[in-house]
Amino acid sequence: MGGLAARQQRAPASERVAHARGLRLGDAERAYGVPQRHEDYSPVEHDTWRRLLARSEALVNRYEARLHPDYVEGFRRLVLPWTSIPRLGEIDAALAQHGWRTLCVNGYLPPEVYSGLLAQGIFPIARELRAPAHLEFSPTPDLAHDMLGHIPMLVSAPHCHFVRRISRATASVCPNALDQELYRAHRALGAARCGSPRRRRALLAAEARVQAAQAALAKAPSPLAQLDRLYLWSIEFGLMGTPDDYVVYGAGLLSSPAEAEALFTSGAPVFDFSSAASARSINFSDYQSSYLVARDHAQLDDVLNRVESSWSEPSP
Repeated sequence: MGGLAARQQRAPASERVAHARGLRLGDAERAYGVPQRHEDYSPVEHDTWRRLLARSEALVNRYEARLHPDYVEGFRRLVLPWTSIPRLGEIDAALAQHGWRTLCVNGYLPPEVYSGLLAQGIFPIARELRAPAHLEFSPTPDLAHDMLGHIPMLVSAPHCHFVRRISRATASVCPNALDQELYRAHRALGAARCGSPRRRRALLAAEARVQAAQAALAKAPSPLAQLDRLYLWSIEFGLMGTPDDYVVYGAGLLSSPAEAEALFTSGAPVFDFSSAASARSINFSDYQSSYLVARDHAQLDDVLNRVESSWSEPSP
């Protein structure tokens, strides 16, 4: 494992992606891409989008000083004009000047596949939209998470640089059996949380499965698991600044108005972002009990460097 990481660090980034384990780009698009079928969105789904867009706009207006300025710019310029669920062609036209295009997918992808697409400038957009009952917080990634959380920050060049850099690293490492089990466990937990509240036993079983997979990876951390945690604690739930004075830029937070508002009003603990984040388990199907703050994008790059360099050379 260490030797693989060391060889990948010495190879050019483009070569690492081209030889990444898993599907090639064209194969990944064919295997995971789905038609958007925009005409099949129901009036209820379009109404849910409008309600969530209005809720997000209210959040941006109320807490603008506590949101990353690039997010505020991207939200108002790219997202706010879409008063109904946008077609992917419209999104692609808006993102072209920033070097991105989209791919419609069925929700949560394996981290190495998702990262392989991001590394090539392709942003996966979930076809599904959360149910009205989950308007304020979706237990699983959906179209609103991608559109309201991720898309606005793509106007930021430093943010895009880090997204592509960590994605190239993640796409270059091999998932092991524990990584694959954690992915499947997270998918099962998201589905259970989105299901009937009466299925309490199924939910508890799904939570236990995630915890067991995380515990196994804590004992034998893989490079993919470490990089995935860094991604989640930064791109998904990240803050920037200091523990006492920060702005929010994480997509998971910004696509869930209830969790963002809870952070601003409840005073959840905030700790400094460091390489220790690569060992910090995270469950994105529920609110986080604490968050990590990076000084700036340069610190994100530095932490990624430290994690990659920690993978030692193999024994002779």
